[in-house]
Amino acid sequence: MRDQESEYYSLFTNAFDYAPYGMALVGLDGRFLKANPSFCQIIGYTEAELVNRTYSDFMHSDDLHKNAEYIEQLLAGEIDSYRVEKRVLHKSDYTVWVLFSGSLMVNEQKEPQFLIIQLLDITDWKESEKRYHSLAERFDLVSKNSQDIISLNNLDGSCLYISPAIHSILGYHPEQLIGKCIYELWHSDDVASFTAALHYSDEYTSTCRVRHNNGQYVWFETTMKIILAEKGDTRQVLGISRDITDRNRTQELLKASEKLNIVGQLAAGIAHEIRNPLTSLKGFLQLIISRSEGRKEHLQIMKDEINRIELIVTELLVLAKPQNEISLQKNNLLTLLQHVITLLDTQAIMNNIQIIPHFESNTLTIDCDDNQMKQVFINIIKNAIEAMPEGGEINIHAEQEKDHAIIRIIDQGCGIPEEMISRLGEPFYTTKEGGTGLGLMISNKIVENHQGTIHIISKKNEGTIFRIQLPVAERGEGNDFP
Repeated sequence: MRDQESEYYSLFTNAFDYAPYGMALVGLDGRFLKANPSFCQIIGYTEAELVNRTYSDFMHSDDLHKNAEYIEQLLAGEIDSYRVEKRVLHKSDYTVWVLFSGSLMVNEQKEPQFLIIQLLDITDWKESEKRYHSLAERFDLVSKNSQDIISLNNLDGSCLYISPAIHSILGYHPEQLIGKCIYELWHSDDVASFTAALHYSDEYTSTCRVRHNNGQYVWFETTMKIILAEKGDTRQVLGISRDITDRNRTQELLKASEKLNIVGQLAAGIAHEIRNPLTSLKGFLQLIISRSEGRKEHLQIMKDEINRIELIVTELLVLAKPQNEISLQKNNLLTLLQHVITLLDTQAIMNNIQIIPHFESNTLTIDCDDNQMKQVFINIIKNAIEAMPEGGEINIHAEQEKDHAIIRIIDQGCGIPEEMISRLGEPFYTTKEGGTGLGLMISNKIVENHQGTIHIISKKNEGTIFRIQLPVAERGEGNDFP
């Protein structure tokens, strides 16, 4: 029996001395009785230095109160052991984070004898945790304030996280999308290219269309990157998406500007080449008419057609005319509109169309080149007449909204397909058979040179609204409305 006890004691001593984690025996008064080498290494004291000192001497002051509570529960028999993270003070005057375990040894009569304390150094783990939390806070700060949409998804597209920017850009709250397949918001033509690319590469960048909460699609430049999840055995997809709607719009404007410059140069060259011989023809025709004694009807028709050609040449020159050559004067916009209505009223009546003005006042003054502004209204109203072969009404509204004059020309024509509206105003792009597309392009340029805008709203088989916005004049008045 004595030999067996000796063997058990030897086994305990070896296990105690060679344990990879710190172990110490502490009396009920808190003084150290014995400590193994690992324990001594963790706090930097030798066993001889520890003996007869209390463990509270080495414990961080903020953790003493909580530790005393656990000891009371052990001695009262309320718990058998406890385990907590706490800080101990190293001999070299720095703090060591440990996983602290305590248990109570009792004799056969269940009387407390001493405490067994175990320490596991977790300083490196706590530092890693601290860095992780710091990075997480930074990521959260960047994510919440980024203008880009940041998302984390499973490979099947199910959303694990999406940044708050999704609400300001696409109108969704983040919680609406968590757990749902993010690809359901993408245009069907764009999903396949991304999912296929991620099978061959861990990172892929391209453009895609994502559906806004209002049903419209928004263009994004999106980068998808395969990353490992926290456990390291699961692959996930980190996505960063940037709204490129403005960038695309700018590129389209640059393209349109380049086209306009080319057409303007071409128009100027053609116009000058035509105008020179046209001047000679017109002069000689006028001379013939003045000397002719017979019927002059045919000659008058020739003169009218030459005048028409001259008018077209003048329109072509508008495309090449620099903005600073515009002669701006204060004009009553309502008077200009009424002149145009009077001019086109006969053509409208012949097509069973009634042009109805709706003016809220007698005067609405703008700074403009009156001839060019009339040309804009003529182009748009003539288009409206040609779009209404069955007749109907053209309603013209003019009113002031804050610092702008708003003109709305509303027809009851065949309408314009939605996909074609964005291209209206491009050189030689037209919805009319035999049209050139120059009329609306010239109108756009004139309005743009007057610091205004043209916006088109149309529905197939319902009609079209041309909304023209121009700045009102700061001072002065135009002519009174007749």
